Amino acid sequence: MRRTTKPEKLPKPLQTVEVRDYRPNRPTLYEKNTAERVNGMAKLGLTIAQMAHALGVEFATLTAWLQKHEELRQAYDSGKYIHDMGVELALLDKAMGFEYWEERHVEGIDVNKRPYHYKTRVKKKVLPDTQALMFWLRNRSKERWQDYKDGNTMNILNLSMGKDLDLSVFNAEEIRALRKAAIDTIAGSNAITRD
Repeated sequence: MRRTTKPEKLPKPLQTVEVRDYRPNRPTLYEKNTAERVNGMAKLGLTIAQMAHALGVEFATLTAWLQKHEELRQAYDSGKYIHDMGVELALLDKAMGFEYWEERHVEGIDVNKRPYHYKTRVKKKVLPDTQALMFWLRNRSKERWQDYKDGNTMNILNLSMGKDLDLSVFNAEEIRALRKAAIDTIAGSNAITRD
């Protein structure tokens, strides 16, 4: 006996419904003090994702608020600017080197077996950091301090002298010597020893 199978029923095509300006029926979490809170978090260096988490909203919600509310955008930008300036100044201090005072507490027992305790201040010096200095210069004066990927050391030599060299007055041997001098100068500036 042969069993016949019924043809499968095909699903009906999905109906498309046009939804215009759909808004859920729930109140917004945006409050009057949200701008002030975002400003404070931006001053601390929090990212937008971290701020959204702290506010208890989704990342997309906070980015939408930043686009929609001008006072929130200004609060975020001003807080971010203050934090970025602090980072810039710290980088500049590290690049240039700086001095600071350190307070030390000294305790001990003298030769007469009497305890002593006093505070002293010591001036400390942090040496300039070459890597921070190069980072600062490459970002502030790109045309003079950028790395050249083309391998043309003459570009570096030209920039270090502050003018263009007319290489037509040099023969091939002199150009090789200039290239070697430029490479040696660069290699020497990268090899720093500290006592």
